[in-house]
Amino acid sequence: MPKIWPPILRRLSDEVGYRVEAGEPCLGFELFSIDLSGWKLKLSNRTPVVWAQATDLECSSTQHLLQSLSDVRRERDWGRQTALVLVDGDSRPLLGYTSSPLYNLVVIGQAEQERVVSSRRPSGELLDLISAQLPVSTLAPYETRAPVTGSRFFGREYEVQRILSNPDTNHALLGIRRIGKTSLLREVERIYREGGESGHVVYLDCSDLLSTEDYIREVVRKLNPRELVRMHLQQTVFWFPNFLERMAHAHKPKLVFFLDEIDNLVLMQRGDWE
Repeated sequence: MPKIWPPILRRLSDEVGYRVEAGEPCLGFELFSIDLSGWKLKLSNRTPVVWAQATDLECSSTQHLLQSLSDVRRERDWGRQTALVLVDGDSRPLLGYTSSPLYNLVVIGQAEQERVVSSRRPSGELLDLISAQLPVSTLAPYETRAPVTGSRFFGREYEVQRILSNPDTNHALLGIRRIGKTSLLREVERIYREGGESGHVVYLDCSDLLSTEDYIREVVRKLNPRELVRMHLQQTVFWFPNFLERMAHAHKPKLVFFLDEIDNLVLMQRGDWE
């Protein structure tokens, strides 16, 4: 933990109870993360925070500072995550550049930070600052273009618990497109991986697998790619069950498979089965 934290993060952490963590500095900036997942917006449990101190402002023009912030985002691979920039000075020059949604930055100047620190509703003040700079479409928690997990995933508690409470049962997730099947699958996978003792997890996207051989090849590639050469010399119907038994023994207590987009694979294999 650094000796000096921005007062706004100290207040949110010590008095309000937000989980704040210090990160490794990047390009001369002190980095932090704050858990804003409780707001149920598109803000994660590790929302990035960049501290632009007075010395950073003195030695950089506004444009150069913005370029540095963009490089920090690229270096830390934050993707589309919203990042908070705490500026120990006037934030208005920087706001003129960051108003574009391409930057996905929320700039909080010295005056705004002091307002949050002195407020009797610091969470509300911070949320007001963020919502004033980001469009509703950016803050809305619903994601239709990609699966979500962790703090970005909520709802479906019954389905998650039903799967987790029956670890020795096979489960099939059925539903129309864009309803959240992959997100549910990924969330259960995340919980399994974090649990550690639940077994060795294998996740397969089966959308491009059109035959039994394709499927077996990918399973072998995931579990022990060195045996891919042997696979072509064996009778699959006998060799593959034996392979799985050996892998299950090596990866105790068991293997757990998550098979996504299995529709085409099932259709290609069913023959006349209806």
